[in-house]
Amino acid sequence: MSHRIFVLPSPNKGSEYLKAMKLDIDKHHKSHESVREWLSSLFLNTMPEYVGLKTPPPDLDEWSDNHYKAGWDFIEKGKFGLWGNDTAQYKFHNYSDFYKASESLLLKRARLSKWEILRFNSLKRGAWNSSKLSDEGVLYTEALFIILGFDPTILNTHTFLMKFTMLEYDNPIGEEMFKDWLIESTQEAKLLNKNPNFRKPLIPTDEFIKWAVKHELIKELDARVLANKPELEKLLFTGLMSEELIKQESEIDSLWIWNGKKNQKSYLARQLKRFIFFSDNCHKELEAYIQNDGNQIQADISDPAPSVKRIPIDKIIKTLLNKG
Repeated sequence: MSHRIFVLPSPNKGSEYLKAMKLDIDKHHKSHESVREWLSSLFLNTMPEYVGLKTPPPDLDEWSDNHYKAGWDFIEKGKFGLWGNDTAQYKFHNYSDFYKASESLLLKRARLSKWEILRFNSLKRGAWNSSKLSDEGVLYTEALFIILGFDPTILNTHTFLMKFTMLEYDNPIGEEMFKDWLIESTQEAKLLNKNPNFRKPLIPTDEFIKWAVKHELIKELDARVLANKPELEKLLFTGLMSEELIKQESEIDSLWIWNGKKNQKSYLARQLKRFIFFSDNCHKELEAYIQNDGNQIQADISDPAPSVKRIPIDKIIKTLLNKG
């Protein structure tokens, strides 16, 4: 059976979005820390770290005790005053102002924790794949994750993302920081949201593929040369996997992630051509199977693979010949 293989135009899109997301999360943490330091000046002591999401602000008694100990004048319940050391102004502290600001920070921290711990950390555990494109329909949020370079299957497998949906989330309205970030920071979310035919829970897969290919959000690879010889294709896959020439997260019906040297990949293509598994266009044909890891350091393609590096590939080719 022939499988349609889809890839992202930029294989590192998802990881780049995750990097950008982490930078924004860290900016929020830094901003929150500045507010916490300011609140400490109103509390006259170091504010708690607030590890729990529902930790209440310090109470009135604790706040008042700090002001008594620091020599502030009691004005009335929840209000203290003090002459400034370097100014002739009399300044006031109000517990109500302190409490409101503390609650606001706690709410922001809870929302940020939800984004970082429940959403971001879950996204990091998945690897992009096109498996959902073999289904008759894709959910709206699955479609979005596919074009963003995220793992769409994680929406069905990871507890903290199972009920997550972007359907009908048109604008950043403060409901959730992760949703707001997707709408504000990714063109893909805006583009998908503008298509009236896709504003429904389940999108016909063929319609989505045509749209995504047209907008260069995914691309379909040429048919695999060994598609009509599934036993040989499986032997090639398992051989490369056992020799650790492709990464363990690779799946046979998706693009395999190359883990060897670039000259080894070139040698594999030439050997597949030499023994008539592939044609003269062997390097192009291999692209339907294997994708380079954009982060790996590779030798020049013209640099011949040392004999020791050829051995695992020769073993795989021998297995194919014995079967073929």
